[in-house]
Amino acid sequence: MISPLLARTANAVLGFWLFLSAVLLPRSLERMVHVGFAGTVIVGAALAAFYTERARYVSVLAALWVAVSTLVLARGGARWTTLHDLAVAGFVLIFGVVAGQHVPSSARTRPSSRPWGGRSGR
Repeated sequence: MISPLLARTANAVLGFWLFLSAVLLPRSLERMVHVGFAGTVIVGAALAAFYTERARYVSVLAALWVAVSTLVLARGGARWTTLHDLAVAGFVLIFGVVAGQHVPSSARTRPSSRPWGGRSGR
C-alpha cells in the first residue's frame, strides 16, 4: 500500500514536472496550455491534500483532463510527447486513487491504553 504522504508528494512532483514539460517538450500551443494549467492544478491539489483528504479528487480530475485533452489534441506534437503525457496522467491517477484507500480496522494494530507499554508495574 502507498502511504498518503508519499502519494501526495509524488503527485506534487509529477504536477511540477507536467508544468515544466509543457514548455520543454515539443507540442502545440493548445496542448501546452492544457498540460501547463493541469500541472499547476495537480500541484495545488497535491499540496491541499496534505490538509484535507478530498483535495486528492481534484488531482484525479486534472489527470483525467490531461489524458482526454492529450487524446483529443494529439495532432500537435511528437508521438512520444503524447505517450509521456498519458503516462504522467496515469501515475497521478494511480497515486490519487490508491493512496486514498483505508486499511481495514481488523488489520490495524491497537495501541496499548497505558502510556508505559501496557505493563502494570506490579
